[in-house]
Amino acid sequence: MAIRIDGPTFLLACSVVWIGFPGLVAGGEIPVMPATVEVTKYTTGTSPDCDADGVPFGGGSGESDDPFLLCTSEHLNAIGEGTSYLDAHFSLGADIDMEGVEKFQMIGDHQNHFTGLFNGNGFRIENLSINTKYDDVMVSGLFGTIGKGGVVANLTLTDIELKTDSSSGVVGARNLGGLIEDVSVTGYVEAHSGFSGCIVAGNLDGGVIRRVEGECDVYSGRQGVGGFVGDNSAVIVDSHIRGTVEQHAGHYAGGFVGLVGAAGVIKRSSSDVKLEMPSPGASAGGFVGANRGIITESYASGDVTARTHGVGGFVGANSGKIANCYATGDAVSFDRWVGGFLGQNQDEEARIINSYSTGYADGEAQVGGFGGHPRYIGDGNIEGGVWDKTTAGVSDPIGGDGQWSEIQALETGEFGNAQRFGWDFDEVWKIGEAPDGERRPIFQWQ
Repeated sequence: MAIRIDGPTFLLACSVVWIGFPGLVAGGEIPVMPATVEVTKYTTGTSPDCDADGVPFGGGSGESDDPFLLCTSEHLNAIGEGTSYLDAHFSLGADIDMEGVEKFQMIGDHQNHFTGLFNGNGFRIENLSINTKYDDVMVSGLFGTIGKGGVVANLTLTDIELKTDSSSGVVGARNLGGLIEDVSVTGYVEAHSGFSGCIVAGNLDGGVIRRVEGECDVYSGRQGVGGFVGDNSAVIVDSHIRGTVEQHAGHYAGGFVGLVGAAGVIKRSSSDVKLEMPSPGASAGGFVGANRGIITESYASGDVTARTHGVGGFVGANSGKIANCYATGDAVSFDRWVGGFLGQNQDEEARIINSYSTGYADGEAQVGGFGGHPRYIGDGNIEGGVWDKTTAGVSDPIGGDGQWSEIQALETGEFGNAQRFGWDFDEVWKIGEAPDGERRPIFQWQ
């Protein structure tokens, strides 16, 4: 089967980048949404001659060929003291320990965006604590908002803590058309309002996140939480998250992303996140809470436990396109519409192609080994779906509604035989050890 998804090209550094979906589109690869980032070249692993006693920075003029140098907590804090430096270029010259800094000056805010370049040079910022729970702010993070043309790259953020009443992410609250690349994060995020995630709350308006990884515990008191990003309507590629997510109100909780908008694209990414949603709501998934965009070559291995309808090992609610993905975690709900891969497809345009689930599924009603709600399953909505009938704990592929020819049931031992699938084992899949320790289809990139 072929699905044609039309769209403009994805422009990066004045060249065309194609994100392909082998097996999903006849004739090859799909051009996807535009990103307005113009990437300035930056070096990696260098150690600039930074003056620790320099004021406000350790050297440089802030130009692309002579960036401001940062090597102390005072240097880092000086960037956010006003708006004068939001379009400047910065380069770390040493690891910076923010222990004991009582009031961090966030770089930019809701209205004033960072549009310069922040090159971590492989150094790290550690022990940064941001507490804006009682402040009148709309965004919280190292950066408030990364705007169009802004770049954050080659940076490690270690043991970062956010406690806020606003949209929050460790790198930034929002990425609006900027580039976040080659960044690693560990920390804790507690947000009682707005979207939230380990990396950013929202990746929007042509933003690009590439080769980013995190290990975070994320607690949300409002809707729209993801282990990696809360709300994605842009591009995420080659990125991975581990940790926990706990949501106590609202909808859209995902191990990787809470809500993927219609313009959102995710490729070659993974989530190993334990997700808990103890309060009533809707749409919880091991990878994505609700998907309206495109997801391909990605997997979820964490368990989902929720008190909500629409719960899946990979996606809670889907009205977009998902191809070549899998889930190995359990999906358990104290409500209805529960599936090892999918809680529910929400409209007739929803598609799931060449994807499988292996986790245990349990709920109050309409529980299936692959999907929960029986609506929008046939007529091409699901093709090449596979579920493990040994581990699922249920007898039907979809919500207690009999057998579906589009969805194949296999024993655990059969998953190691590529011939049982009819998928692309030349460019996309290979047989190997899956996160659950069994021999199953995994990705060429793993």
